[in-house]
Amino acid sequence: MMQNIDGAKRFLLAQVIHPLRPPPVPLSEVVDEIGVGGRAAVLVGLASFANFLLWLGWDRSPGKPWQLVGLALVLAVIAAVAGWHRCPWVAALMTAAVMTVSFIGAWAMDPHQDGLYVLGACMAGAATFLGVAFVAFVADGLAQGMSARRSLLRAVGLSPGWRRRPVFWLSVSLLLAGWIFLG
Repeated sequence: MMQNIDGAKRFLLAQVIHPLRPPPVPLSEVVDEIGVGGRAAVLVGLASFANFLLWLGWDRSPGKPWQLVGLALVLAVIAAVAGWHRCPWVAALMTAAVMTVSFIGAWAMDPHQDGLYVLGACMAGAATFLGVAFVAFVADGLAQGMSARRSLLRAVGLSPGWRRRPVFWLSVSLLLAGWIFLG
């Protein structure tokens, strides 16, 4: 019966049968409406939560120093990638929100907590925001500087060479961070 009815009649019939259910929206329209910032927010949020689960989600005890260092280093990589793609605010806000909620959820399940875990989680969220914002904005500045230099060098016919490789700058920043914090 439904094969004989054209699209408009099928839509009206569906509205009469299911008046409270809106018509389905194609995924491509949803992705177009979210835009680059929304996609970046979803990716940064998922990566931050996966990072939390990877380092702290499997252990019931408080985070050991090596776990927290690993968590911070991977967050720095996430921030650098998001900053390089020109989304530093998204990286800072989403990572801080996800880490705060993750810490609250993890510490709330501990039966030995005295109730101050919310304060600790908010402090961890604020520190995460500041650290991720710093790394993301440095990466954003490097990306902006690289694109300006690249266009200038292309205009005069030169190649920027090793300076335009983000892996090089990420490696240098991680080595410097390790040297500062561990040395």
